[in-house]
Amino acid sequence: MRDPAVVAKLRAQYMEPEPGTPEQFAAYMRGEREKWGPVIKRAGIKAE
Repeated sequence: MRDPAVVAKLRAQYMEPEPGTPEQFAAYMRGEREKWGPVIKRAGIKAE
């Protein structure tokens, strides 16, 4: 995530690199699931 070429490719896709540990990433994903899970269920969104 610190390689300038990788950063440039991510930014070209409107992503912002966030270096961190696997534990930090797992905590982020848990938080996103808790935040968006109920919204997705209420909206009836299903993966195809």
